[in-house]
Amino acid sequence: LLDAAGISSGEINTVAVGKGPGSYTGVRVGMIFGAVTAWATGADFQAVPSLLALGASIMEISGAQTVVSTANAYRGEVYVRVVRRNDGEINAGRDDVVPAASFRDFVQTTAAACGGEVTVAGFGCDLLVTDVPGGVRLLREEPEAGALAVLRTTALFGAQEFAARPEALPELYLRKAAAEIQMEQKQP
Repeated sequence: LLDAAGISSGEINTVAVGKGPGSYTGVRVGMIFGAVTAWATGADFQAVPSLLALGASIMEISGAQTVVSTANAYRGEVYVRVVRRNDGEINAGRDDVVPAASFRDFVQTTAAACGGEVTVAGFGCDLLVTDVPGGVRLLREEPEAGALAVLRTTALFGAQEFAARPEALPELYLRKAAAEIQMEQKQP
């Protein structure tokens, strides 16, 4: 990969990865690849919340004031993060899980609280495509935008905001994995 890009491992000074939420395996593989690459090259390691990266990037590109960043949480749920711009400052919000059946109401409530204008990005667009609430704009994420969004977010908030030690991966998950729930249910 480095040969194809024409750079040496010594030229890498920062490795930034999206830390989820997302699929258990996908998030874990990405985090471990990033941590090992940072450790092997001596680069700084940054773990950026994926939905924050998506929302902040869309704000910068489109000028949107409020973005509801979403990802498929499976099990009939949606990962969400509301990212808002207030007086030029970005309010990063927090990751949460919303039942898919309540997602439209969540977006309507968010739009009302934000003056009626909201951009929905990511998986949640698919849930609203046939019934878009008033004041809501749907913006699908382009697949190659993920890496650029992570880099843009580290630039917006400052690298130290997301600094992590490669040998101590940060907490990644908002809820228990399906396998953990099944194991608990089997125990007497």
